[in-house]
Amino acid sequence: MRVGVVASLLAMSAIVSAAPAAAAEPPYSVSATPSTTTIQPGGTVTVAVQTEMSTDRQPVALELSAFTGISAEVTFERPKLTAGESTTMTMRVNPDARSGTHRIEVMAHMNGPEFFTQYATFDLTVTGFTMAVGPQAATVEPGGSATTTITAAGEGHNISFFAPKLPADMTATLSPWSVGEGGTSTLTVQTTKYTPPGTYPIRVVGRSSVNEQESIFTLTIPGHQPGCSGRTDVPVWAPWITTAKSWVNVSGCDRRASSRTTVELHLRGKNVEPLQVVLLTPNGYSRVVKKANYDRHRASLDETFTVDASTEPANGVWELRLFNGDTHSTQLVGWTVNP
Repeated sequence: MRVGVVASLLAMSAIVSAAPAAAAEPPYSVSATPSTTTIQPGGTVTVAVQTEMSTDRQPVALELSAFTGISAEVTFERPKLTAGESTTMTMRVNPDARSGTHRIEVMAHMNGPEFFTQYATFDLTVTGFTMAVGPQAATVEPGGSATTTITAAGEGHNISFFAPKLPADMTATLSPWSVGEGGTSTLTVQTTKYTPPGTYPIRVVGRSSVNEQESIFTLTIPGHQPGCSGRTDVPVWAPWITTAKSWVNVSGCDRRASSRTTVELHLRGKNVEPLQVVLLTPNGYSRVVKKANYDRHRASLDETFTVDASTEPANGVWELRLFNGDTHSTQLVGWTVNP
C-alpha cells in the first residue's frame, strides 16, 4: 500500500515539474493621448506618449516606433527613453492619405536579456479629399494641346478645380470644373505657336469646403524646331578697339524665341578672351553673350552660350556684335543662333 502511495506522489511531482512556467509580464506600460483626433490630408498632429513602470524593478530602457497603415511621416521627440518618462510623437499625414478612420499603433520596445513590446493605440480620422492627375506629363509642339484626367477621392461633396498662374501663351480649361466625391475632370492645356520651348509645371488646385489639394501636370514644348536656326560660316575680323558685326536670318519659325536661346561661337586669334560679344534680336534688343575677360588667355573658343530672348520673335535678322579690347585682331570663324 505504501509503495503505491509513494509511486502516485512521485508521478504527481513529475507532472507539476513538467508544467511550463508562467510567461513573464512586461515591467512597463505605454499610453497615447488623445485617444482620438481628426486631421486633413497634408496636416500634422502631435500625440503625447507616456510610459510607466508597472513593477518595483529598476526602470528599463525603451525604444519607440509606430505603425500608421496610411501615407504619413512619423517622428518622435525622443525615440529612446527610460520607462516612466514621456515624449511626443509628431505625425504628418501626406496629401495622398486616404480618408477614413485609421487605428494608429505606438510601440515601446524593451531590448536586452528580456524582450517585450507594449502597445498604445489612438484613432486618427482623415477628412477631406485627395486628388491625382494621369497622365502626369505630356509633350506637344507649339500650337498644340494636351489633356489629362484629374481624379478626386475621399470626402468632398463639391470639389472645384482651377489652374492658377499659367505660363505665358497658354490657356487651361477644366471640364467639368466642379465634381463630387470620386468624380473626374478633364484638364486641357492649349499652347500657341508663340509658346517658347521648355518644360512647364502646370499647377492644378482642387478646393472643397473641407480642404484644398494640388497636383502638378508637366507640359514639355520640344526644343528648337527644324529650320528655327540661323548660321553663317563667313569669317569676320574684329581689329583692335573696333566693333565688328555679323548677321544671320531665321525664317519658318513663327513663334517667340526661347528663354534658353543658344548662340554657338567659334573664335580664333592670339587671345580671344578680351572680346565681348553681344547679340541683337530682330527687334533690336541686345543680350550679352560673352563678357570680355582680361585675366585669362586662350587662342581659340568653341562654345555655346545661352541667353533669354523669350520676349522676342524668333523670325528675323539676328545680329552679332564683337567689341575687341585687345591689341590683336580676333576672327569670328562662324556662329549659329537657335532661338
